[in-house]
Amino acid sequence: MTDFGLSRALGVDSDYYTAAQEGRWPFKWLAPESNFHRKFSHASDVWSYAITLWEMFSFGIEPYEELEADETIEFVHSGQRLSKPEKCPDQVYEKMLECWSPKPECRPKFKDLDAFFQGLVHA
Repeated sequence: MTDFGLSRALGVDSDYYTAAQEGRWPFKWLAPESNFHRKFSHASDVWSYAITLWEMFSFGIEPYEELEADETIEFVHSGQRLSKPEKCPDQVYEKMLECWSPKPECRPKFKDLDAFFQGLVHA
């Protein structure tokens, strides 16, 4: 349930959604604020999107494959990030790193990501 759409549950005057139910959580795809506080927003969706993007450039390798869920959370909390996939262009990896900013407000918006990738396609 990293579902890039959990933030759709946001009300009109809300910037985030707080999950109230227990359940299975995809820790390796969740933003730090989602793992620690169960807060989901468009910014946490951007984090998850970048993890999926990393998977694509890694040809399906599971992110943090050698780490357990709790180790993954500590890895991310300590400021470490997934390494650049071999076939990933530098500018795309740099965008992934922006998406993985520890501060949600510093992550790009989806419209900015769209413009970035449109620029790459048309370059």
